[in-house]
Amino acid sequence: MIIAQTNTKYNTLTQSIYNLIVNSLDINNIKCTYCNNSNFHYHGYYNRNILINNKKKTIKITRIKCSCCNKTHSILCYPIIPFISIIYDDIITVICNPNLSDLDLPHINYFINKIKVLYISYDNLCKLFSRNYYLYFIPT
Repeated sequence: MIIAQTNTKYNTLTQSIYNLIVNSLDINNIKCTYCNNSNFHYHGYYNRNILINNKKKTIKITRIKCSCCNKTHSILCYPIIPFISIIYDDIITVICNPNLSDLDLPHINYFINKIKVLYISYDNLCKLFSRNYYLYFIPT
């Protein structure tokens, strides 16, 4: 999984903002997390549902494929966290002030119990929820 890190923090994520970030990447500078080569080509897309302020949005996520080992990688960016539909800012709200969250109580308790650190950065949450996949953070 490839995480594109931008210096710009967007208040919300739209398809056009996501596309802007992905199109700014030079995929020849990305290293494969499996074979460490830099030989990618665009492979396809999939739809990813995310919740922003408790409203479902669908973002078309770009996939790239390593020509050396044939592994595919998704390109994500802030505020998307791997493998969960809730964005970073909403997770911070849940942890810091659960009463302001629109999530139901079981979800709130899940995040509070899962995230037991004082400093909750975007990078740390991506690593926490990445399961056993390697993450490669690239600046844009």
